[in-house]
Amino acid sequence: MESIDIIENRIKDMGYLVVKPIKVLPSYYELKDESILEVLLRIETVIKDKNNPTGYFINTSNTTRAYIHTNKRDPTKFVNYTAADLASGIVDQDVDSKELFSDYNEYELSNGILIKIKPIVSQIRKTKFYSQDGEPIYIVSITSMMKHINKK
Repeated sequence: MESIDIIENRIKDMGYLVVKPIKVLPSYYELKDESILEVLLRIETVIKDKNNPTGYFINTSNTTRAYIHTNKRDPTKFVNYTAADLASGIVDQDVDSKELFSDYNEYELSNGILIKIKPIVSQIRKTKFYSQDGEPIYIVSITSMMKHINKK
């Protein structure tokens, strides 16, 4: 088995910056039906931009999860659906939400830069579809706010 240092050096040799999470917390939003939406934005990879000496390509991923009160779940409403079905099955174009908690997640890059990134939920759309557990399926549009701090 290889040490983490050897693996990180191999990753750097491939042209990536090593991304180390310092603080990673989800953001939470309350929906009008009192459900809670959890949003987690993560930095996955960072690659130096060869065309811009001070630029980087930052790849992120989003994970969303809705917490629904037990008395509002109805597994009998589940039917199979496709991505196209979701897009055409929207019943509420703009679900109201209230931010409960949101903070910057922090990542240290192997070049000494500290990246702070925060998800911003710009739109929540409710579909007519339900999960196998009877939870409503939402389509969530997320953007991010980012800061970088040169530590070196």
